[in-house]
Amino acid sequence: MFQFGCEFPGEGPGIRRETPAGTPLGTRIMKMLPSRPAGRATGRRNLGSGEAERMASETQVTTTALLEGLFDLRNDAAWRQIDDRFRPIIMAFAGRLGLEPADAADVAQETLTQFIRDYREGKYDRTRGRLRSWIIGIARHRIAELNRRRATRREHRGQSAIAAMPGADELEAIWDTECREAALREAMRELAETSRVSPRTLAAFRMHVLEGATADEVARALDTSVRAVYIAKHRVLARLREAVDRLIEQYDPA
Repeated sequence: MFQFGCEFPGEGPGIRRETPAGTPLGTRIMKMLPSRPAGRATGRRNLGSGEAERMASETQVTTTALLEGLFDLRNDAAWRQIDDRFRPIIMAFAGRLGLEPADAADVAQETLTQFIRDYREGKYDRTRGRLRSWIIGIARHRIAELNRRRATRREHRGQSAIAAMPGADELEAIWDTECREAALREAMRELAETSRVSPRTLAAFRMHVLEGATADEVARALDTSVRAVYIAKHRVLARLREAVDRLIEQYDPA
């Protein structure tokens, strides 16, 4: 298990070392991903043989089906998928705003509970804002309420809990960062569990990018060439770009 937080297997001895301090590994990998082609909203269309269109369609159907499924009180699967998708992001979002893990977990539970209740009552209108903005608003109030209770217990007065929080733009920037991190983790798991990339290519990527080994070290460890290591790196990054773009849509459907 490497520090980014998900398994990314691949044959090879591995070169275990601490990742460099500073920028989180997920953020650094996101910066490595190839840029989207100009004029295109996502990189999906780089896929061949109609795969991009099929994956895009499946993403939209899945998102729509999940939201519609919430109206059916018997549809536990829709609730579980919404929970799996958003709970880690909400917890990370709350943590970035200073909450301890236990409090972040409580906020995530309260936010998701209110989200489901309000959605079933028809309070969400897609024409008036994006889904992420609505969820951020719920989480923001839950965090503010927690901070308000703390302030009351400690007999603190002055600036309100809401006013003390970051502005809307900063909150959305924090949310977007956590969405990208979640999408990247899922994309890495997805890539590792499919046969689209060979275990040897994954091993080279893991050792060079995730564990910080030099291309020369990886080439020696895997008995391959330095050029092959760089090819593996760029091949995996291209696949991750495709998957991340598709997955991000699931976190923030239009």
